[in-house]
Amino acid sequence: MDDEHAASVLRRIVQLERDRLFLFDAAIGGVKEDDLRRMLQEMRADHEANLGQLESAMRERAASPPETESLHGLRLESGVAAASIVGDDDVVERVAASELEAIDAYDQAVSDESLGEALRVRLRDQVEEERRHRQWMTEWLAVHEPSPPPDS
Repeated sequence: MDDEHAASVLRRIVQLERDRLFLFDAAIGGVKEDDLRRMLQEMRADHEANLGQLESAMRERAASPPETESLHGLRLESGVAAASIVGDDDVVERVAASELEAIDAYDQAVSDESLGEALRVRLRDQVEEERRHRQWMTEWLAVHEPSPPPDS
């Protein structure tokens, strides 16, 4: 396994996870429903744990993980903050869209045989968690009414 290549793949996923922590913070602070807030807090904790594992994997390859939010992450976070003005369902839709982005990144990494089996197994477990998050959000959206447009 080429450690430089693995570090590059991991750097992309680590940045995505770091950005999503900020996104989840905005979502948690923006939703009105307590049960939804609790579920988002649990999902955020999952992402934080994943981030720690991924950062360790980078350090094992003598690579430094990104430590700040990216411009893309700032855009995602701002979108969630703006969506909170409209309603909880808009927030969940934004977070669910970010889950799809993460699933795509993880799937690409899992299919990269040059990463080695141990790392791919770890990433496979994490992408399954992403899919469970996405499924929960899809089900939540299916049973909640869309928010009415805000007053002008």
